[in-house]
Amino acid sequence: MSTALLKALPPVPPKSRVLDFACGSGTLSAAIVARRLGGDVDLHMLDADAVALTAARRNVPQAKRFFLCAGWPDTALAFPKRKKPIKYDWIVSNPPVHRGQPDDFSVVKALIQGARRRLRKHGILWIVAQEQVPVGRLLAVHGRCAWIQSAISEDGRFVIWSAGKRTRLGDRAGDSAASIALSSSKKKRKQEEAVFKRVLARSSKKPKACH
Repeated sequence: MSTALLKALPPVPPKSRVLDFACGSGTLSAAIVARRLGGDVDLHMLDADAVALTAARRNVPQAKRFFLCAGWPDTALAFPKRKKPIKYDWIVSNPPVHRGQPDDFSVVKALIQGARRRLRKHGILWIVAQEQVPVGRLLAVHGRCAWIQSAISEDGRFVIWSAGKRTRLGDRAGDSAASIALSSSKKKRKQEEAVFKRVLARSSKKPKACH
């Protein structure tokens, strides 16, 4: 799934601050650093697994901060100014959705609920998930987003979601209607539309209670 998200991500602009939420061993972060458009990236990494975070420190030594926590950090390091959280240009995540049991969306929900407060004015939240995970519904209900966009991975198995709290320049409508970037191929476009309809149908169902 991380590969699908990396294919959709543009190069990070110089001097951006990026958080890799549920970073694991640092696959996303390492690629973001390698593809940056010159200049430094203020990269932060967060994960609930101490072993994974230790590996991330080795794999991505360019990262500036590491947070070991299950969810959003509530420490002085994460709230350096007048009890306001650090804000990011990008928050990227390939969040866990199973955690030992089927259909546990509590991590995704927590990510979405806390992201808006931690995004800069024109910051973007990027999430990749399997198509059955109701990210679109969770963004609509809990994200308070000005816009939401989705794209289907090349193999049709994953959905890459992006969302922001401010209307983007050039957008004709700043609503939360999910849109899909369709390919130029007519056949591919029909395949993407079919998958996208399944995503929306599943996202419209009420998710199971988080544990």
